[in-house]
Amino acid sequence: MKTGQEPKLGAVAVWQKGATLSYTDGAGHVAVVEVINADGSIVTSESGYGCKNPFWTTTRKKGADGNWGAGIGYKFLGFIYLPEDTKPAEPTKPTTPTEPTKPVKPVSTRVLRKGMRGDDVKEM
Repeated sequence: MKTGQEPKLGAVAVWQKGATLSYTDGAGHVAVVEVINADGSIVTSESGYGCKNPFWTTTRKKGADGNWGAGIGYKFLGFIYLPEDTKPAEPTKPTTPTEPTKPVKPVSTRVLRKGMRGDDVKEM
């Protein structure tokens, strides 16, 4: 997936808190960009582990620190952008009743991480 520092509709904003991957304090936060306002602020849909209200929307402005309004201890890492074509591929239909349907390529269900290899990584 492509990443960057500018918001785009549907992008996922990512923050790090503490030492990522540290058992004792590693954490983070994500939010989906729903609206980009004319003044540069963004409206995000978010959720939080253990929160009284687990789902909410927030209007965020990019501060001088570039942190997009996250709390103390959170560091803004960037936005993860959606692929250009987010519409799922439609299965191919036969042109005549006797023509067999062309096979539809299976979708990978493996979680991909940086450094992984394979055909599904190449396709992504």
